[in-house]
Amino acid sequence: MSQEPKTIDDLLEPLIQVAHQNGASDAKVVSTADVTVDESLTHFCRDSGCENYGLSINCPPHVSGPAVFKKLLKDYT
Repeated sequence: MSQEPKTIDDLLEPLIQVAHQNGASDAKVVSTADVTVDESLTHFCRDSGCENYGLSINCPPHVSGPAVFKKLLKDYT
């Protein structure tokens, strides 16, 4: 019988290992307090005429934007 993970780091360690196995040079757990949301980055997508604008569900205009993301970060540890 395996031991239950005790910390969030224990739970995320397998994901870090997968990242390394798939070519990541570094992967680690970071606090949401360390995540910087730069509101100006969304302008690069729209204003530069990115050829992929609107094609990914993870990019504008399909995402809620920096203000909503900042609010969501507050719900995570």
